[in-house]
Amino acid sequence: GGKSLTSVACQPFSVEMVWGDEMSPTKIILVDSQGPDGDLPAGIAAMCMDDWYEHNQPYKGEWVVAGQKIVAKDIKVPTMVVAAKDDRIVPLDSALAFADQRVKGDRLICTAGHVGLLSGRKAIDDIWKPIADWFAAHQ
Repeated sequence: GGKSLTSVACQPFSVEMVWGDEMSPTKIILVDSQGPDGDLPAGIAAMCMDDWYEHNQPYKGEWVVAGQKIVAKDIKVPTMVVAAKDDRIVPLDSALAFADQRVKGDRLICTAGHVGLLSGRKAIDDIWKPIADWFAAHQ
């Protein structure tokens, strides 16, 4: 069950997905940080580079958000890992390491590089639409 996906609007650097009716919609907007309006706030950018990339905290079970330790095997909600097969910045094995700790979780492995994953020619059909379908199925 859940709300029905009512619209998906794909742009070169973002996608907007809406579920439900006009009176109580659920909206998710994903923005590619490589796009013209996609600069990440400094705290998030630092967390991605320092905590995730340099110290590998999510994999080690040392990542803390709002005082709560995030341990992959303890996550009870549906999850989806999107990874790029040809990514030279975050190799596929690294991208899947956190997901491998999950008992259950979905994966979308795309034939793309790091930037092409979200903004390549085939991103709308190969990445954004499958992500929208996944969100719709898990509402």
